[in-house]
Amino acid sequence: MQRTPGAVRVAFFALAIATVTLPYSTTDVSAKELGNSPTEVLAMSPAPSSASVCYDKLTMSEHEIGGKKFHIGTQAMNATKDQVWKILTDYDGASTHFSYLKKSKRVQDQHNLVGFTAKTGVGPITVDYVLHITESQPSGTIEWKRHSGAFKSNEGYWKLESMDDGKRTLVTYAKHVDAGFPFPPAMAHKAVKESMPIIFRDLSASITRTTAGKAITN
Repeated sequence: MQRTPGAVRVAFFALAIATVTLPYSTTDVSAKELGNSPTEVLAMSPAPSSASVCYDKLTMSEHEIGGKKFHIGTQAMNATKDQVWKILTDYDGASTHFSYLKKSKRVQDQHNLVGFTAKTGVGPITVDYVLHITESQPSGTIEWKRHSGAFKSNEGYWKLESMDDGKRTLVTYAKHVDAGFPFPPAMAHKAVKESMPIIFRDLSASITRTTAGKAITN
């Protein structure tokens, strides 16, 4: 059956908005489904470029990791590593932090699985998917892989690094999405790239709200 232009637009908006997601784990997903494990993807990722780069504003780049094209954003946030971590791991409350989400919730009896409902920008139409999240608080990393639902592939990570004696945090966000047929990779890459500033804007706003009136200490 031939897709209508309207259906294509809906799917595209779903892709553009649902590309921002929070993390999840890897206990019940087969090695075949995962491809590169989250840890392998993170290990192959580039480190922030150099000490001379100013990260007060969002810095974006593209890198091939494990044969996949990732968009990577880095920005310094005025909050401690722990304060940023609490926002990113608030899976049941993710929609209060990120504007593209309508709701999210941990999958019952599956601690590492989180279900998301994302807005599409087309009326009340939404798109659903489940991610498998892996957290490593000591290293400040949150990694995820698609488990089910929308998209053929949806993976990436957050990495948090303390700076300025622990008073600020360097936040790195990496994302790869393959929307699957009939959407060409270039469309998915464009959607991920355009969504990244929105994600960092939302995160910064949430940090401002949640840290208001709280002292930032080491």
